[in-house]
Amino acid sequence: QMDLPPRPTLYDFQGVSMVRCLTNNWENTQNFEARPEDILVAAYAKAGTMWVSYILDLLFFGGTHPDRQNSIPLHESSLPRDQQTISTHRFIKLSTP
Repeated sequence: QMDLPPRPTLYDFQGVSMVRCLTNNWENTQNFEARPEDILVAAYAKAGTMWVSYILDLLFFGGTHPDRQNSIPLHESSLPRDQQTISTHRFIKLSTP
């Protein structure tokens, strides 16, 4: 039998069961200002956001981008200043409550 890590504790966040790591930066998420050229992938946690992001990454970068896992940041865990330094076509993942 494998020892699995414990599941994160869920709590009620605006009527939706969420984990704290996805809501710690929620104020910045609510104040986020998208640009017309941004590509935003927003879905409930565990709804396939990573797959959609990966497909967008392959389509946009043509399979040549070296750091595929970090090329589309999860908005809740990235710092707003990181996103402000990107000049165009910001790819952003967001887990929505």
